[in-house]
Amino acid sequence: MRNVRRVLSTVFVSMLSIGLTGCGFVDVHSLTANTQRTSVVVVGTSTILSNAQIASVMGQARHGITAVSITESAKNVRLQQDVQAAHAKMVVFLDPTAAEQALAKVYPTTHFVWIGYSGINQPPANVTWVIPNVSLLASSAGYMAGGIHGYGKPVGIMVGNVPSLVPNGDIVSAVSSGMHIAYSSAIPIFFTGSTKQQVAMLTSNPVRDFIVVGSLTSTVKAAVQAFGVPVVDVNLGAITGGFPTEIGQVDARSFLASGLAQVLVTLERGQSLPEVLQANAGQFTNLAYFPGWQSPASILAYQHLLSSGKIAPTQFANTAPSVQTTLALSLPVPTALMPASSPANGAGATTPSKSTNQGTSVGTAPSTSTSKVSKQSSGTPKTIGSLKSSGTPKG
Repeated sequence: MRNVRRVLSTVFVSMLSIGLTGCGFVDVHSLTANTQRTSVVVVGTSTILSNAQIASVMGQARHGITAVSITESAKNVRLQQDVQAAHAKMVVFLDPTAAEQALAKVYPTTHFVWIGYSGINQPPANVTWVIPNVSLLASSAGYMAGGIHGYGKPVGIMVGNVPSLVPNGDIVSAVSSGMHIAYSSAIPIFFTGSTKQQVAMLTSNPVRDFIVVGSLTSTVKAAVQAFGVPVVDVNLGAITGGFPTEIGQVDARSFLASGLAQVLVTLERGQSLPEVLQANAGQFTNLAYFPGWQSPASILAYQHLLSSGKIAPTQFANTAPSVQTTLALSLPVPTALMPASSPANGAGATTPSKSTNQGTSVGTAPSTSTSKVSKQSSGTPKTIGSLKSSGTPKG
């Protein structure tokens, strides 16, 4: 059974010692208070499974875990036998491939867990989809985008495949809040509709940078890439993919570890796994070349404020905070807005070319390419069209 036989055999002893019987897949809903007496199979590449954070999570679990390392091109031919041989009660895929995802349809009565899924379709009903904290990432993305070409320039907000429990309106509010704290007067434009409509809107509404949330269809992604402008990619934890011009990256491996830990803790408590599990994790890293007026240290400081709960992701969705509030949070303020008696800016701020403390508005690009984008000077984001629950754009 390839190189995984050694890994599997080390777990068989513990499984036999607690009296596990039978083979094949078992519905994860049977995992209740006796979860510690089951085997959980975690599937990933050797690179992912050898990550220190992920290895630590698996090492601290209170019940046996079988780690199946997949490195061969024909991996999915043998994956089924590997999982069955481990007497799997639950199968967790870290950064699942398309072929691995297909197993969920082959075994509809088995419950799978996908962590780092980046497809354009909603997962089947027998899958728990683990995602990072989208609101935290969207707010951070707004803060970053607000400092890039931000003053009076359009910023596109593209929402792809995200769970319906994360409404588009919440994403837009989080982005707007981040932009307000960056004191940006940029014009956010929310692109919604079918794939055809989104491409048409992109053609008629050129932007200076993009915020992408979730996976886009290949057609829409190609249209975004054609602009060649900075992209802040709020992907849902996938290691691969992204955009050539993306600014920063979601710390995927930290998210995979956090998501796995949350899954195991949920099971150890005897609780059922929901359809969607939002992990308490999600941050951007690799910010050394961030081109905005704020410094990379400012971005990290803002993300820490979000993750610690000192700032809510949508707290400033309607208006910018006062300069005093921002300085009290140790965040930078554009030099033009600094009171004469204030101390030096925190977190390594630099000076933008223009600034304003006016509220950022959010316009929604209409569903036809001939309509104009609406914008306001400040206040509640104005919607043209609808901000419905998220999902896969129809072709």
